[in-house]
Amino acid sequence: MQKLLNVLLCFALFTFVSSQAAIIEITPANAKMMNLIAGPVLTAGSTTSEVFNDLFVDDITGWNTISGGWEHDNVNDEIQCTWSASDCVTYYVTSALTAVNGWAMVRLVDADGGIAFRTTGTGSEGFYAMRYVNGESQLKLAYWTDGGQQETIATNPDPDFDAEDYMGITWTGLGDSLVVSVWDLGAAPCENKPYDVDNWCAASDAAEHVFTGLTITNEVDVGLYVGIGTYNDTDYGAFYAGDL
Repeated sequence: MQKLLNVLLCFALFTFVSSQAAIIEITPANAKMMNLIAGPVLTAGSTTSEVFNDLFVDDITGWNTISGGWEHDNVNDEIQCTWSASDCVTYYVTSALTAVNGWAMVRLVDADGGIAFRTTGTGSEGFYAMRYVNGESQLKLAYWTDGGQQETIATNPDPDFDAEDYMGITWTGLGDSLVVSVWDLGAAPCENKPYDVDNWCAASDAAEHVFTGLTITNEVDVGLYVGIGTYNDTDYGAFYAGDL
């Protein structure tokens, strides 16, 4: 009888403790610039991690420029180029990723702009950029330096990003084995980070556009910084990036 009472008592205690437990999710809704806070809960099976996010609230401390000037729009919580179009090459986050393979997502306020990746922070060493060029209605993967675009690696004429849409990308592989996948996530993304290298919202959400089978003259196999820019007179909203 005593053993039975002990079992019942343990079960009752477990039930009570379980009922008081809560899952606390930290969201970036009121985040300050460059606070390294938790993003959304990882989807089961996800192989990605979020290194940083930025909603451009208050200021733009924590970023660095390869070329050009940038300013913060306090009213709309956005950042924009302040120099002539040819001078705003890119603006990168001073927190590095841990590997050359990664992902990023940015809000394209004017349906223009791009994501720069694999930069060392020294413009003369070059980096890659995936851009949506609204005036040409195409995605463009290119090699850049602080002197501007040096090589167009590949283009895709199919996408149609609208103002306020988010563009998400993943990149993997070295040399000509570079693979860059691109998603048009609309104005309300399902997730702030990809499910895995090939899918964004879930295991069956493949990229709309994949750049592969490339021939690259200026290969970039190093560089752990990622950022925005490489387009003329455009604004950027929220930015997220991380490792694969």
